[in-house]
Amino acid sequence: MKRSIVVFSFVLALFSIFSCQNTSKTVTTLTDDGKVRPNVIFILADDMGIGDISALNPEAKVHTPHIDSLIAKGKVFSDAHSSSAVCTPSRYSIMTGEYAWRSRLKRGVTWGYSKALIDSSKPTLPKLFKKNGYFTAAIGKWHLGWDWAAKEETVGPWDNPELRDPAFTGENVAFDQPITNGPTNIGFDYFYGIPASLDMKPYCYVENDRVQHLPMRMIAGSHSDSLGLQWRDGLASSNFKHEDVLDQLTFKAIHTIEKGNKKESPFFLYYALTAPHTPWLPSKVHLGKSEAGLYGDFVQMVDATVGQIVAKVKTLGIEENTIIVFTSDNGALLSHLNPSYGHVANGSLRGQKADIYEGGHRIPLVVSWPMAIEAQSSSDQLVCLMDFYATFQDLLQESIAKNRSEARDSKSFLNVLTGSQDNAYDAIRTSLIHHSSRGIFAIRQGNVKLIEGLGSGGFTLPHTIAPDGRLPYQVFQMDTDPGEQQDLMLS
Repeated sequence: MKRSIVVFSFVLALFSIFSCQNTSKTVTTLTDDGKVRPNVIFILADDMGIGDISALNPEAKVHTPHIDSLIAKGKVFSDAHSSSAVCTPSRYSIMTGEYAWRSRLKRGVTWGYSKALIDSSKPTLPKLFKKNGYFTAAIGKWHLGWDWAAKEETVGPWDNPELRDPAFTGENVAFDQPITNGPTNIGFDYFYGIPASLDMKPYCYVENDRVQHLPMRMIAGSHSDSLGLQWRDGLASSNFKHEDVLDQLTFKAIHTIEKGNKKESPFFLYYALTAPHTPWLPSKVHLGKSEAGLYGDFVQMVDATVGQIVAKVKTLGIEENTIIVFTSDNGALLSHLNPSYGHVANGSLRGQKADIYEGGHRIPLVVSWPMAIEAQSSSDQLVCLMDFYATFQDLLQESIAKNRSEARDSKSFLNVLTGSQDNAYDAIRTSLIHHSSRGIFAIRQGNVKLIEGLGSGGFTLPHTIAPDGRLPYQVFQMDTDPGEQQDLMLS
């Protein structure tokens, strides 16, 4: 009976979260003239865990001095989460301030040939900045779909929702035609990057709405799973080399910061890294420099990338009034890590990328803004990446309707960032819905987490477990058991 009461209470809480709306109130500005317009650089790592950062993990077999420095200069969050345990839905939530299951994507991710997940008419984070006079740019991995043109006046195979995208070879795509419903259609002034993950075809660079070099050659995939080097067979451009991508994107990101700084308006840069997602391809300067193999070397290359971004900001003299966010789209992938290295990429958390357990969605998050955020500060406030939308609305003094449809799942945590007593909402986040790659839900209410199902719901075996007479729920006390070792449904 006691377990049934617990389950019933959480189901009621779940419905309340689905229907709740934020309440608006007056926002207090952070400057005397009432205008808060810092530059914003949002760096999103791909599949990086809390344990991958040396300042957060004394036992780490990698060294991340540049991210550690950001932590020393800003605020680190110990209870931060992506809205999903995999790539695409997390990115959707950052851009829209909504859970991705509100879209057509109920599980899994989009692929390199997938249609656009975000409609061009939808309010988005870059549109918010653009409306407030910002130059907006996105560099890196998109992975939210866009609409490729077809060679013939026929329905492209990628329009068929029943066709699994990895099976499509791209033979009917008109790569010489503009893409539509891409980054520049949802609010970015400039885009340079790749369609999806580094292991997903087609392999080409896209600038704004055009492919730079047509993918005309078919390359064979690499399938060294044990080394984390795999990618899929597919069409590739003549200038595309997997091992060069992160350096090329960082070059573009630095150039974009320089370009943004020359404008009279502030800039918003969303830099979505391709690392340390597979394939693990550290450059020669990083090869063999960690104690965690290729994965560790690639993590240290991510750290060096952050260092280059921060160095450019310092060189331009804009550090004081530039917000730098470093985070990850989900937890680390553990499947290919060699356990002999002794490196725990997700720290003491249970599970990995794709799982409903904390290792799937609890992520590193640090925010630096010397003008307004106290150095060497930390917070255990529950936050989600989709909360940045409302936080930036709050910062920019945007009018927020009480019964709003825009960014409906986002909650401002500006007061937590700055230490201010004022906030755009009456209450900070106390609950959150989690989602796994297989579409399994969990609800976090206060310090209690209820998982709707048995098993990981993701990559870790067993994916699912038959109830076999028990209630199909798992319940964990997060403040005393963040590693989710004691299922309260069994006690």
